[in-house]
Amino acid sequence: MATSVKRHASNLLLGNKKRSQSVVMFACLAAFVVFGVVALLRQRGIAANTTQQVLDCQVQGVVAHTHNESCYDADGKLVCTLPERELHVHDDSCYTEERTLVCGLEESEGHKHTEACYDAEGNLTCGLEESEGHSHSDACYEVTRVLTCGKEEVTEEHVHGPGCFREPDASESEMPAQTFSHLFKDTDEKVVLGVDVAAPEGALPVGATMKVEWVEEGQIDRELVQAALDDQAAREGNPAGKLLDLQAFTITFADATGAEVKPASDVTVTLTSALVNNDEAHAVVGVETDAEAKAKAELEGKEEYEIAAGAVNALDEAALEERELTLAEDQLAFEDKDFTQYVLTASSREMKMTSEGETVRVIVEAPAEAGIPQGSTIQVMEIAPDTQEYETYEASALDAMSAKGAELARFFDIKILDPKGEETQPQAPVSVKIKLEDAPTEGEQPAVVHFDESA
Repeated sequence: MATSVKRHASNLLLGNKKRSQSVVMFACLAAFVVFGVVALLRQRGIAANTTQQVLDCQVQGVVAHTHNESCYDADGKLVCTLPERELHVHDDSCYTEERTLVCGLEESEGHKHTEACYDAEGNLTCGLEESEGHSHSDACYEVTRVLTCGKEEVTEEHVHGPGCFREPDASESEMPAQTFSHLFKDTDEKVVLGVDVAAPEGALPVGATMKVEWVEEGQIDRELVQAALDDQAAREGNPAGKLLDLQAFTITFADATGAEVKPASDVTVTLTSALVNNDEAHAVVGVETDAEAKAKAELEGKEEYEIAAGAVNALDEAALEERELTLAEDQLAFEDKDFTQYVLTASSREMKMTSEGETVRVIVEAPAEAGIPQGSTIQVMEIAPDTQEYETYEASALDAMSAKGAELARFFDIKILDPKGEETQPQAPVSVKIKLEDAPTEGEQPAVVHFDESA
């Protein structure tokens, strides 16, 4: 049966004018919030999409490129290996002409002998050879264009697209697969409860930590837990068991900054406990904390809130095999991402106990709600005839049946003993069948009288 924790808030009565102003103000604020959220999503849209993958651009050659959000990781670190370049195509302004003299001649005015070049006897004395002379012209030069703009010609531009990204390796993931472990021990250093959590890739951020805290049994509403177990049994079409024992604890996670985070997907939790054995039925129930239930109600605009509880998804044999997970006899595993508070439960199952003697066979069948621990036995002791105790029971039996006598009367003291050998009383009616070897085969059928010594 679920329990409800109610909280009441006082109502504020406002005048018509003030109420109208409040409505207008609320509408304005609402519009601002919506605009702010949309704008924020738009601004961060590219980064949110690209940080899920790793930039691995394989573009070859010289390309124009300008860094944008896709070139940075979630921490703002530049991960793009392309240098920033602008598009540039060389034109005439990028070149300078250089002229190189190639004629091999020296520039001169030339020389023709005159009378001044000869002496009185007619000998040439000027020491010069006659020549036509040379003045350099364009034909004497070779003209070359030299690139002097200092820029690299870039004719193609590159912006990172889907082909530039790949799925991250496990070592590169921002939310890698992680494992956590915690042990609760008693004063003798004996493990009371072990909690092992395996978070798959994408469930928790890198550097996450786990905190597990013990919850005292008195803080748990047993009726709420029993109701969750009953609901699970009804869904599965199984008989409901009676809650016998429990261990409660909370599991929370924090990111690298210490801020609490919820798993983005189911994590696998393996519990190791002496509470897990073959004698009882076991399940794990998730129970909202008071703070979680209150926060959810406030988010939904409700003044009252209820503590929600439900059995979590236990892993069956196929699921365990798929995860390559082998459990010991004192272990069970489940998956969940919603709750932070869990209750490991041990519940009774249907019981059938038999005792056989030389002339009598006794069968006791106890439903799950009787709360008889698995492994219990019955002890049958027959009251010997010719004893005061026998005579007392016989007189009481005849009186109960309004009979004067009986052809056969046998009396048995039947006790249910738990696995420790201590007597236990059923919490609901049980069925008792007695088969007597010496019962009469003809005439009236034997009658049974029950003596309730607890009354």
